[in-house]
Amino acid sequence: MSVTITDDTMTSDQNDTVATLVDAEAGLWTVTGRHGVYTRNQAITAMTIAEYKARVTPHPNDAVFVASWEQELLVPPMPRDPWALLQTLKAAASAVRALPGTDEFAAPPFGGDIGECLLRIGDSVVDIGAAVDKLADLANERGDDAEVHEWYRAEERASSALPRLRDAGGELHAAGIAAQRAQVEGARASK
Repeated sequence: MSVTITDDTMTSDQNDTVATLVDAEAGLWTVTGRHGVYTRNQAITAMTIAEYKARVTPHPNDAVFVASWEQELLVPPMPRDPWALLQTLKAAASAVRALPGTDEFAAPPFGGDIGECLLRIGDSVVDIGAAVDKLADLANERGDDAEVHEWYRAEERASSALPRLRDAGGELHAAGIAAQRAQVEGARASK
């Protein structure tokens, strides 16, 4: 099995699936047999899935790997337009709040593992905090703009939210580590 990757295409020697770069500036790809657009890494994942599905003799864990990779492909590429990015983040936050009540929570990559969920959410909160920092820097750069008052108000709100985001990320990360330790200790105790 082998995927050949160039600057603008990905092909497989096992099947007819092709990934094609459709927007170089945004880094978006399409993959034959799939709807939507993907990041470069997601396109590689889609090509890997196609290769696993094309195996003549499947391996015992192929279905688990494919299910996990399919979950990765459910995450849409982050839009470059700031308004669209905010709407995507709002939708993602809503989906995260609902996650424990969905069938996806029990499926890979989470498998109902609360510790793993908490770790991933904590990492995401840290990333959002970094985005808030960047937006605050952009607000400072626009200081000579006619909208300076609005930018400074936005910067103040972002700056006040950042410590809360960092604290929440740290707490979630610590809770995730504690939950994973408890799970490992529980598994050891049951042996």
